Amino acid sequence: YPDKDFEDREASKVKCWQSDGTYKRSYSCDVGDADDGTVAHPSIAAVVFCDLFMEDRNMWVDSMVVGLHCASNSLDWEGDYSQFDLDDAQESGEGNILPFYEHSNGKRMETWRDSLGLISSLAVIPQKYVLSFSIQLGHGSSDAMVLWSCEEPGVPLCRHDFWDPSIRNPLKQSLSRLYGVAGISVWGTDIIMADNEGDRIAAVVVEDEEGNPCLGLKGYASIGNKCREDGGFHGRMAMSGPHAIVANQSFPDVWMFHTQECRDHPKLDGRDGNEHKFYAEEQRSSEEGNPRKYAGREIAVGHISFPLWGGNKPNRKKRKNPPYMIGFLERDDDADGFGEGGPIVLAIRGKWLVAGFSN
Repeated sequence: YPDKDFEDREASKVKCWQSDGTYKRSYSCDVGDADDGTVAHPSIAAVVFCDLFMEDRNMWVDSMVVGLHCASNSLDWEGDYSQFDLDDAQESGEGNILPFYEHSNGKRMETWRDSLGLISSLAVIPQKYVLSFSIQLGHGSSDAMVLWSCEEPGVPLCRHDFWDPSIRNPLKQSLSRLYGVAGISVWGTDIIMADNEGDRIAAVVVEDEEGNPCLGLKGYASIGNKCREDGGFHGRMAMSGPHAIVANQSFPDVWMFHTQECRDHPKLDGRDGNEHKFYAEEQRSSEEGNPRKYAGREIAVGHISFPLWGGNKPNRKKRKNPPYMIGFLERDDDADGFGEGGPIVLAIRGKWLVAGFSN
């Protein structure tokens, strides 16, 4: 967020440059007012580029779709959207997914409505679907995946829910152990997610159900990256073609997966459900010798280990000991924002992989 009072903030913008570095234009993500009448200026969570069909021009056009980190309204359609009405949805208020078409001079089109949760990630199946992943407002648990039509922009086709607010016991409202999704890779109709902040992958597939698309979660596989319960790290994911790379900022290793080779892999753990059912097992999974700890590594098709901080370790100050520990060895102060030396951002194109570090 910008360093100013919330009331003084402006709408978030996506700024675009040409390949030669020439600035082209900015796209303002203004979604009007919030329910309480104040100006709503949410931050940008995800940006993807795809082809969307423009009915008035009868053609596919280059487009940019922006997901916003805010909640929106919904008319509570059924998950298969058999009764969905685009006009009714647009009258229910602004959504949290904004499309921009090429040659629109920065003007956004109608927002897409139905994702109640905060948008966390977006992915594209070219000229077919846009996949959105959202999280719950407040605690950040997984909310839903929604598959949107590229041929009829703004029309959701199916939804896979991870949360059921109708369950009275709050501890049982979570329907899945999917948590901390750090990115999505798509190739064809196969999808893998960087789950648990890059410490695990989750395999998803777009299936056909009586002629209609549906989303199926096939299972999980732990990579065994260093994981802290306090959440003091973030996962990262990038993709190029059929390959996806996964890491987190507390571990120097990057693991590569072939997106289409995960869904039926024998090492995939197909069980799912409320995360509390798996809590004890998750604690044991960190133990050496547990067969599930490194299952993801056996699915991976490649592995690269970077030097910590990219080989340029920051000079850290010594953490001063309290008076009662005088004489004890002073440790490095690791609360300086430099993290633990793993990548904080990844990019991949063809055979080239780039990692950025917080030094």
